[in-house]
Amino acid sequence: MKKRWLISAFLLLLSVSFVSAQFGGGFFEIRQASQDAINLVVDFFEPFIRVLLGGGDYYGFLLFEKLLFFILIAAIVYFAVRDLFAEYMGVVWIITIIVPLLGVRFINFDWINAILFQYQVFAIVLLAFFPFVLFLFFLHRTSKSQTVRRIGWLFFLLVYLGLFLSSEVGDIKTPLYFWTGLAGIAAMIFDWPIHRAMLKHEEAREESEANDLRIAALHQQLDRIEGSHFTDVHKDRLKKTIYKQIKRLQKRF
Repeated sequence: MKKRWLISAFLLLLSVSFVSAQFGGGFFEIRQASQDAINLVVDFFEPFIRVLLGGGDYYGFLLFEKLLFFILIAAIVYFAVRDLFAEYMGVVWIITIIVPLLGVRFINFDWINAILFQYQVFAIVLLAFFPFVLFLFFLHRTSKSQTVRRIGWLFFLLVYLGLFLSSEVGDIKTPLYFWTGLAGIAAMIFDWPIHRAMLKHEEAREESEANDLRIAALHQQLDRIEGSHFTDVHKDRLKKTIYKQIKRLQKRF
């Protein structure tokens, strides 16, 4: 019901925008309407969030970042205490709200900036080396020939060498091109050990799936034995044998 209401409201807003544009009024634009709606929501909720998270001086600097920290800590606290107080969900929610609220409300802005810097570094490293990782998996998944893979790495290195040489002195991107190219050289030198490790991982995954199927088949045998017309002594002997096989398979992974 809610989804239908939202879709209907969006279509109505869109149709009004098209009609106004068609008749040349320029009176109502979808962009302006959405921006006004966002400003309305922000202006309404910001004072409440600022009181809760802004700190003792009622200052809303980095308010959105503090709200995200509150949500992140609340999620971690919830998963930490939900089993401890499983029978008292009210207590779980009180702890989930109070702990991050006390932690975020009085946190110093210098600490917030330090934490944000770590997230920025993580995002930069993740995004910067993602093309390298993607190219590595592409080569090892699509080609079994070491020669083809090394030719691919050669083209990769030529591209990054061109980027490195064309960058200006002191450019922030220059170290990124250098270290990514260095990682490409290492990947080309150790191509066969990397490929062999990937093959072993793939074989281990397939063996684990086959092992799970064998365990499931043994459990089905237990169910059939339980519903059979064997004597209790015979059933117990068969079930003990199957349980031993299940434990042996479980220890392998």
